[in-house]
Amino acid sequence: MHGMNRKTIGQSVAVFLAVLALLFSAGSAIAGGRGSLPQSPGEPIRAFLPGPLGHQAVAEDQPGRGFLLLRLDGQPGVHFQGFPHAGKQVSWSPDGRWIGFKQIASGQQVAMVYDTRSGRLLDLTAPSPRCGVPSFADRLVAVSRGTRVLLYDRNFRLLREIGLGHYANLVRLSPDGQRLAWNDSDDQIWITWLATGKSRRISDGTQGYFNPLWQPRGGGLLFQGWNEQLFYYSPASGRVKNLGAGAHPSWSPDGQWVFCSRATWGENGFIADRDIWAVRVADGWEQNLTGTPDRFEDYPAIRSGVLLFRAGDQQLFRQPLLYRNGTWRRLREEPLQQPP
Repeated sequence: MHGMNRKTIGQSVAVFLAVLALLFSAGSAIAGGRGSLPQSPGEPIRAFLPGPLGHQAVAEDQPGRGFLLLRLDGQPGVHFQGFPHAGKQVSWSPDGRWIGFKQIASGQQVAMVYDTRSGRLLDLTAPSPRCGVPSFADRLVAVSRGTRVLLYDRNFRLLREIGLGHYANLVRLSPDGQRLAWNDSDDQIWITWLATGKSRRISDGTQGYFNPLWQPRGGGLLFQGWNEQLFYYSPASGRVKNLGAGAHPSWSPDGQWVFCSRATWGENGFIADRDIWAVRVADGWEQNLTGTPDRFEDYPAIRSGVLLFRAGDQQLFRQPLLYRNGTWRRLREEPLQQPP
């Protein structure tokens, strides 16, 4: 495949130094064992995104440096250095094996994927002025390059290209691999059907929108407005409804709930608090899951019945949840790391 480079992250010092030499030629480095949960105030956790299996996560480190592949059991992970701001937008393959992101260096961008099993780092595209973050479905991988979308099979062989007419940093494949969701240069959300190449705008044009997230089951689409409101597109009705305030949303595995961070505003016009909320898509019923006025919580994700989230800049927490008698029951909250 054109533009594909294969690099193996070895365990021995000799192999490790050889890999660093290759990566530093592109201004990048991957350090094994440096991605354990940060313990000092100098290494805040940002843009926390757990993998689908719940035992690993990606988190942005200090701006301009790179990002961390964390082991949520506290064991050493991997530190990706020299990939500035790549941790802000990453994607996971459904099986938790691959991470997609992009590198920006010297005015050029390269879409990349990392194999968490073997340690391989692959260039998915050749360098170009604009490319996007790879997106995964069970059998397909999609990434934008300029105004076109490249579609690969799961062995990263190029299958075909589709023209969008706009550049989109995020082109997200639906779970069934039949549709793409993306936002155009006016920050409006579109859906493209891969079988026909036809597209439809689903946002209303009254403001900017971003971060389309496919419903795991049901075929719907969640997206955010610049006014920190969440919206849901129903394929059955073809309509969009407002789910209320929220940021950094994620889906429950069954597609019935959205988990998000919701702000409480102070009288001075600044955010006074952030809590984690659960919103049921069918009827909009909602519940505050944290309710801590003295602590900000965000980046929620639920994995195997456990809520994972970030508090402040440092701590990660896990909180088992039970849904009984129409309400969520919160069990004991546990830190995933000790405070510094």
